[in-house]
Amino acid sequence: MLSFRFCSLETPIASIEALACWELAAFFIGSASIEDVPLDRDIASDWYIENLVLPEERADYRAEQQLAEDEMLDYFSSELASMARQRIDILGENYPFSLDGSGSLVRVKQSQVSFISVSYIILQFYRALRANLIEIDGANNEDIRNKKQKFNRIFYNLLEYIAGLTVSGKQSGVPFMLSDCRSAERLHRILSIICKKIGSGRVRRFDDWGRQHRETNDGKVDCLVYVGDPQNSGSAHIELVSATAQESNIDIKIMGRDKLEFFSGFFAEKPAAFRGALVRPQDADELTLEKCKNENCLLFTYGDIISGLSKHGVGRRVLQLSAKARGIIEGFNGIILSHEYVEYACIKPVT
Repeated sequence: MLSFRFCSLETPIASIEALACWELAAFFIGSASIEDVPLDRDIASDWYIENLVLPEERADYRAEQQLAEDEMLDYFSSELASMARQRIDILGENYPFSLDGSGSLVRVKQSQVSFISVSYIILQFYRALRANLIEIDGANNEDIRNKKQKFNRIFYNLLEYIAGLTVSGKQSGVPFMLSDCRSAERLHRILSIICKKIGSGRVRRFDDWGRQHRETNDGKVDCLVYVGDPQNSGSAHIELVSATAQESNIDIKIMGRDKLEFFSGFFAEKPAAFRGALVRPQDADELTLEKCKNENCLLFTYGDIISGLSKHGVGRRVLQLSAKARGIIEGFNGIILSHEYVEYACIKPVT
């Protein structure tokens, strides 16, 4: 079982990771005030004085540490609440919290917790863990490392489905998961289904696939998203989606010209134009954006994932994708939060 606790923040900056800690506390406990956010108040108060107090007033604030701490907490609470309200506006009913009159973040009833809600919480857990704001409990370093790897496996598998929901939501498309393909024969069937749905294109006979194509399970693509009108295939295109959380060697995950050309080899006649897309749970950065631009590959980063999840859409394919994602997040249900000498278990999604 994976048990975790929070590490202390040192600045009252309302970052994504600070919000994640507040949300995780509220999700596991049921509600959380600013008091439940792990913050080193002495260091944070010093930061507040040095960065947000007028130079001529700093000596007075240092002499009145309680005044500095109170103002710092008011500032921190206000900034975090503003971020939470933005999440409510974006995610709507899939945001698993509300803000009460005292400024506490309150988890919705379990009957209202959707798998999108839990997927969002797992994403926030990943962000906090990556920022070293979460400490995993364990008997020794190896045990801790194994538990982190277990969580990462859950998250990386879920990320592929989050990517499908993100791109289909942002592009108003229909997702077809390929990452769970376990054979080239199954891939052949899925590609044939896509051609039938679109009403154009033709997959090569399996025996006519080259050796490299017969030896790949998923076509080196995590998800296909069909964008367009089935009644007007000439205006349609297909996003070839790759999902990754890795920090380096991003080039190998970009769906560039070589990968699009390789994927075209599965078809005797392409059903629609292909375009690449890369989904990452990190914030946008100029270098990755430039690399994707050079390869004509769309880039979806953390902010796009949040807005994409809010528009994940409906339909049989989305429901199938959602059902598989639910199976992955079952692994998150055993996680325990240790907070203020009390243990809190994760609740399960209902809808």
